[in-house]
Order: sequence, then structure tokens, then C-alpha cells
Amino acid sequence: YYLAGFCFGGLLAYEIARQLEQRGQLTALLAIIDGFPPRVFHRKRPFYDPLRLQIIRQSAPYWMQGYQAFGGLRLKERVFSKFGLESSSPQDGARSTRQERRHQITEVNQRAGDDYEPQEYGGQVTLIRAQLLGVRHALFGPVDPQRGWGSLAKGGVSVRSIDGTHVGILTNPYVSELAKELNDALQTTMVINR
Repeated sequence: YYLAGFCFGGLLAYEIARQLEQRGQLTALLAIIDGFPPRVFHRKRPFYDPLRLQIIRQSAPYWMQGYQAFGGLRLKERVFSKFGLESSSPQDGARSTRQERRHQITEVNQRAGDDYEPQEYGGQVTLIRAQLLGVRHALFGPVDPQRGWGSLAKGGVSVRSIDGTHVGILTNPYVSELAKELNDALQTTMVINR
């Protein structure tokens, strides 16, 4: 099997590979594209860490850009929704409906990811990660290059970094670099498994 997933889809791909392994099936490639195991945010970490400060300094200028690229959801709407309050802002037709639906899906995925307790996987994880981190990941996530997968993937973690932000890597010009890295990982895996 060759599995890949972006963000929450990476968690799905990980769990599929883990269950396939339990059934004696081989996953030749498990590529997680800019995803984190959910429990890494539950561990206490010192905020003052020279590497974390460097990550924040590099990533902060791109936070608003990434937020807008994801659909430009208004901050007020997200805050109101997060606390179960109704917004007084008028909805503007189909665009708002699409944005609200995307927001709902993101929230459902976030809750599912937070509830998921990943188990060890015997194979290797190929992590294709964005060089720049979003707010949550920069402030509260792990600072290690493997982004927390090293403790779960007993076959090791192959890390490939690409320029851009979490959402930005899905847009030009970064998506070409993402496609190249994914293709290279697939080709390498196919050569090894001949």
C-alpha cells in the first residue's frame, strides 16, 4: 500500500497503515504531509526555547497570509463560533455557506484529532513538512524536526522540508515542490521494494 495524507488526512493515513500492519499487510509508503500526532500538544513544554523562538520569528510574518489563504474566515466569526455564541454579522450567500461548511469540517476534524490516541507503528513515516509553522504549532507544538512522529514510528521518520506555510504548500509556487518531494518519496520506496 502507498498512503499519504495532508494534515488530518495524515492521521487517517497513519491509522490505516497501523491497522494494515496489525493484519499482516505491508505499507510501502506512509507519507504524512505537514501533520502532527494530536497528543504532542498535550505535553507541557517550556515556552522559552531558543529553537521555538527562532521558529516563531521565521513563521510569524506568514501567519495572516496563511489564514487568508485558507478561506479568509473572519476572526470574529471563528471566536464567536468557538465559544458557542451567535454572531450579529450578516451572511453573504453561498460564499459564507462554503466558508461556514469548511469551518465546521475543520472543527470536526480538530475534535476527532484531539480524541485520537495514536499507537506505535512498526514502519517508517515519511514526513513532508512546511518550513513555516502556524500559530498553534509554533507556540505549543514540538520543536523537533520530526514533529513528534519519532516516538510513534518505530521504523524511523524520513523528514523532507519544503518552503511555505501549512496551507501555503498547497498553492503555487510551493505545491510543485510538494509534488516533487512526494514523487521522490514514492520513487525511492518503489526502488527499495523491488
